[in-house]
Amino acid sequence: MKQSNETKSVKIFRGSMWEAQMVKNLLENQGIDSFLEDEITATLNLPWQSPGGIGLVTLVIADHDFDQARSIVQDYEHNRKENQA
Repeated sequence: MKQSNETKSVKIFRGSMWEAQMVKNLLENQGIDSFLEDEITATLNLPWQSPGGIGLVTLVIADHDFDQARSIVQDYEHNRKENQA
């Protein structure tokens, strides 16, 4: 069987531009490269934006970084919920 060295992209986080940039910085501080998807659409600040809907940015990473990135994202989301309470 032939083994593939192809890297796949994985969507790891979806949120506002501000949140996505924050998580992107957290990942990059740990040596995980990432990029933002839908960045331009989100900056339009459309009047019908809603949580989970239009205007959100998706953060994408390489599949080989998934486990470490998932841990960082989970920590971020846990801390965000604690600070909102």
